[in-house]
Amino acid sequence: MGHISSPGAAGFITLTGLAAGVRLLASRGAEPCKIVTEASRIFWEIAPDNAFAPLFCARIDSVHRRLTFTQAGDQTCLVWRKAGHKQQMLAPNAAMLGLTANGFSRQNELPFEPGDALLAMTEEIGQIVTSQMVEQAMLLRTRDIPSWLMQVTEDETHADRAVIAARLKLPEAESRLERTEQMALACTA
Repeated sequence: MGHISSPGAAGFITLTGLAAGVRLLASRGAEPCKIVTEASRIFWEIAPDNAFAPLFCARIDSVHRRLTFTQAGDQTCLVWRKAGHKQQMLAPNAAMLGLTANGFSRQNELPFEPGDALLAMTEEIGQIVTSQMVEQAMLLRTRDIPSWLMQVTEDETHADRAVIAARLKLPEAESRLERTEQMALACTA
């Protein structure tokens, strides 16, 4: 998840090149920090000098019940804990893409238990969303959370907006045919 500061055709070309690089690394099983570090290098090579971009990359390991992430920039990312209904903000642990040539990034890991949810949203939505909105969103099905958050913040911002929600299903809700993770995305351009 991320957006690029360079508008127009240059921004579109940069975003397309960056997205292709991220998809390739993810398809090869690269860790989030490796993906962000390489994306930063790619961005440094192909973006205009005045461009920068945030990027959030995460992996949910349902077997080991871990969330591994690297957050480069200003997105709002949080984990909602089913146990205790608490929210934990995820702090950035890498520089925005385009600010340095080497693009070094760190990776953090957190426990991620069944029923926990990950929310990642662009800065514009994150500034509007309140703790009460997150609590209300957690009552919805995972696939409905992004569109609901986009709808309740629609009148507040008209910038590019995106929301991603992922939740680890409770073991009793799993069947042999269901995936252990649920994920949904909503965005506007």
